[in-house]
Amino acid sequence: MRESRGLVLFLCTGNYYRSRFAEVWFNHLAGASGLGWRADSAGLRIDAEQRHNVGPMSRNAIAALHRRSIDPEPHLRLPRPVTAEDLASADRVVAVLREEHEPMIQASFGDAADTARYWDIRDVPPSADYDPMAEVDRRVRRLIGELAAGG
Repeated sequence: MRESRGLVLFLCTGNYYRSRFAEVWFNHLAGASGLGWRADSAGLRIDAEQRHNVGPMSRNAIAALHRRSIDPEPHLRLPRPVTAEDLASADRVVAVLREEHEPMIQASFGDAADTARYWDIRDVPPSADYDPMAEVDRRVRRLIGELAAGG
């Protein structure tokens, strides 16, 4: 196994859907390519989300993993809140929706909002017009490419 070269921290509101899929998908692709990076994920507002999020991971994220031949079972854990230590230990922080997450990071962690990267992936169920998991897939693949190129 190749030594880890860095940590990517994916953030979303509830650590239930977008960030969880990004974490597992990134780790799968990075491992398959021997990249040497790993990912983790956390949520910015876990308590407020628990009434909507039932179980350890969104069924849409689980279905997206199945479609990519990844067994979600080893990756099932309850959503967890982000901590200042998480942000400090991450080499890259990616929040999946700027308009929602930048203010949350700013309010709780100040300057960390300036160093995070932001994607624009909405928290909606997949539809014929928009599939958040397909967009996360594309963005994770792009990030893997950037990191492989030394970026």
